[in-house]
Amino acid sequence: MRWEMSRRMYKQTYATPQKLVGRSTSQQRYINSVYEFNMVIAEGDAGTGKTFPPSVIAVDMLNDPRYPVETIQLVRPNIELGDPIGFLKGDLYEKMAPWLVPFMDGFEHRLKKPDIRNMVNNEVIVPVPTAFLRGRTWNNCFVIVDEAQNLRYEEMKCILRRIGNDCKLVICADLDQCDLPDGVATGMKLLYDIDDMVIEKGYRPPYCWNDLEESVRSDVCEWFGQIIKEVEAEKVVS
Repeated sequence: MRWEMSRRMYKQTYATPQKLVGRSTSQQRYINSVYEFNMVIAEGDAGTGKTFPPSVIAVDMLNDPRYPVETIQLVRPNIELGDPIGFLKGDLYEKMAPWLVPFMDGFEHRLKKPDIRNMVNNEVIVPVPTAFLRGRTWNNCFVIVDEAQNLRYEEMKCILRRIGNDCKLVICADLDQCDLPDGVATGMKLLYDIDDMVIEKGYRPPYCWNDLEESVRSDVCEWFGQIIKEVEAEKVVS
């Protein structure tokens, strides 16, 4: 309760920082769409800047009285690259720190680490493993779904049914980094099917789809991304 009261006071006196500016044309369109649409999908290769913008904007909206955002909800699939890290000691923040890594660059662009820790421990920033999605209703919150290519079809369907009032939902995905077992349909297929029907029937969707093409991480990252695709294409042909 004390943290909630102090957060509300902080929100009332928050000086809105300069709005985030994209480092590429496609990333700027992406940033604009996050402000304009209730739901945004960002798809692109590693380094194209999918997770950083919504992480920054979520903090800005959380602290800006013009927006009804009260919590930041972070969703990631329960899939680890490599061996499991096992049980972690410490408070909630320490337990979730490895899980929060993709969002931290954006959070630290606006907040100090002690503030982020307090917000996690007081459930203002809320990590949500997909195993605990059912039964939730996302009201007055900013939801970031990261690594969406690793969501199963049923998990994506569940996420789309959690959307409540004043909910901002951003879904980030890169199919080239899909770690699902062979034969398991990615939840992105549901979004593709929905988008196909929207186009076919001329519906007016409540979402905006962004294809990010330009790397904003580094020239080296972009080079390796391209050469890996060429190598893998050669293997498929041979």
